[in-house]
Amino acid sequence: MIAALAQPPHRTAEWQCTKCSVTNRKLVPKQTAVTDDRCLACHAKHLVWVGTRPVRWNAEAR
Repeated sequence: MIAALAQPPHRTAEWQCTKCSVTNRKLVPKQTAVTDDRCLACHAKHLVWVGTRPVRWNAEAR
């Protein structure tokens, strides 16, 4: 018997800070297209949205 694995309800949004170039990651609900986050290194606020690659998202400082 083969059991189907459930799809995870979240995905990883990986983005690069536009101020200090540190790579950041945030776990977001699967349907999310746009979110906001802070850089872990310099604490700059960013608007983060889905990019063309599945994990790497685009970011813009706010």
